Amino acid sequence: TYERLTEKTSTIAKLLADILSVLSMVIPSQPTASSLNYKLKGNRGDLDTWGHEYIRHLAGEIGTEHQRRTEAVEPEDTSELMRLVDQIVPFNISH
Repeated sequence: TYERLTEKTSTIAKLLADILSVLSMVIPSQPTASSLNYKLKGNRGDLDTWGHEYIRHLAGEIGTEHQRRTEAVEPEDTSELMRLVDQIVPFNISH
């Protein structure tokens, strides 16, 4: 499982998390924001490697998660989400 792999090596775990992030986008039985959750566990760069559909999907999950975090009784930090947004916006502008 992913959890067992993370105990052994972080490099492989991050690559696996990236792949699971993309696969979570197309598997309907996955919980909401699973692509985002795996992306936050994976490599934070190279979003454009996976294409515009993935980035569009991830942007939607980021928006939902940002709203959830900021509207909570005790608002949560959104800086990790904003780092992804800082990559997504230039990509969307250039395409």
